[in-house]
Amino acid sequence: PEDVSIIETKSDYYEFSDTNPKDGASSSLPESVDNSQSKYFPKIGNQGGIGACVAWAQSYYQFTYEINKSRGVTTTPENTFSPKFTYNIANGGKDKGSFSQDVYGIMKMTGNVPITMVPYDNDCFSWSATEEIWREAINYRIKDYQYFTEIGNDDTQITSADDEDLTAIKTALSEGDVLTYSTCILDWKDTKIKENSATPENSKFVGESAVTHQAGSNGGHRMTLV
Repeated sequence: PEDVSIIETKSDYYEFSDTNPKDGASSSLPESVDNSQSKYFPKIGNQGGIGACVAWAQSYYQFTYEINKSRGVTTTPENTFSPKFTYNIANGGKDKGSFSQDVYGIMKMTGNVPITMVPYDNDCFSWSATEEIWREAINYRIKDYQYFTEIGNDDTQITSADDEDLTAIKTALSEGDVLTYSTCILDWKDTKIKENSATPENSKFVGESAVTHQAGSNGGHRMTLV
C-alpha cells in the first residue's frame, strides 16, 4: 500500500518501532535468535485445508505474540487471537486466500478477538454477528504496521548470510519482534543436510531437509519469521 512506511535500514527500524537500541545493538547482532521459544509465542497451530495463511501468520502468531509481549503477559489459549475472525472478513466470500494489507487493515480498524470467542474451523464464510464479539475486538487493535524492503526483487537478491539487505530484518528479530513474509511454497527446492567437518554444530540436523531456493512462483503462502 502506498501509505505504508517502508523499513530499509537498521535506523529505520528503530525510528518506526520507537525502540531504543540495546547496548551494542547498533554495531553487532547475535549469532541467532528464536522468538518462537518466548513465553509470548502461541502454540503451533494448523490452518487445515483452507487458505487462511495470512490470518494465521499475522493474526494468530504475530498479533498474539506482539500484543502479549507489549502487555508483559504469558500467552495462553485465552489470550491467543483468532485467525478465523480476520480471515472471514478479508477473504471476500471466497476461499481464495487474502492479502496481508487487508488483514492488517482489519486489525487496525476493527481489531481481533481471542480464539476462545471465535474458534478456528473449516468454515471460512460465516461472520461472528454478535455485539459482544465486535465490542471485544475493539479492545485489541494495532496502531500501525510497516513493511520491510522487498527482499528478493532484482535489485535485492541475497548473496550471503551477511548480506546488508538482511540487516534491518535481523535487527527486528534480535530486538524480539516476530515478522511475516510471503513466499511461493510449491516451488521450494530442498536437499538433505550432509555431515560437514567445518560446521560440527549442525551434525544433529544431518539427514533432515533444508530449503535451498525457490524455482518459480506457484503456491503463494504467508509465513511467520521468528
